[in-house]
Amino acid sequence: RRRLAHLLASRNQDPWEELGLCETIELSTEWQPIGRRFRPTKSMDNARVYLDLGGEEGWVEVSDPIVGSPLFACHRMEIHDGAAAHFEAVEGALDAVRIRIDQLPTVSESAVQAVAGFMQLHEGRVYTLVFSARAHELRTIAVSVGLPRDPWIGLGLYEAAEVTTKWQTFRYRFHAPSNSEARLYFDLGQSPAAVEIGSIDLFEAQGRVHDVFTAEG
Repeated sequence: RRRLAHLLASRNQDPWEELGLCETIELSTEWQPIGRRFRPTKSMDNARVYLDLGGEEGWVEVSDPIVGSPLFACHRMEIHDGAAAHFEAVEGALDAVRIRIDQLPTVSESAVQAVAGFMQLHEGRVYTLVFSARAHELRTIAVSVGLPRDPWIGLGLYEAAEVTTKWQTFRYRFHAPSNSEARLYFDLGQSPAAVEIGSIDLFEAQGRVHDVFTAEG
């Protein structure tokens, strides 16, 4: 049944001081990805991240807990049609980047693409992509998973998202059509407005996707 729990990070010994993460989360009867970014107040050496269940009766299942750096982040730009853009750091957002579009002669989705990572998809599996975004002004972006080489075909996900000036979390589910290497990227050439993207994660039924790789070029 649905219940509340507390997600915390603390020292793993007396005096058990908190280290920057203390948040109430709602659990349901369905598997759901839960991810939180936080800035540790002190070193995470000899630390623990845990769920406080508050003594409430019942059981909770947890799969694939991970503490560490994100596996996906916008790190590489692909520019077309005479456009120009660059990455900037986002103050106060540990794993987010700002994509500043310097010029956009032709409004085209693929004119500016921010690549967030590469992974192995497995045919028939259901994946859930989660990310957060905001923009300098209301604008559209698109997120896609596709083949990382010619013929650049899609691999189950291509969605447009309406981004506002406030942080929003977006979630999309898709089925992998085949066993294939894949590229996760954002099409940003619909508007010259700067956009910030972060907290990117990819999950399947059993937890976070780890089958990632780097690509040269």
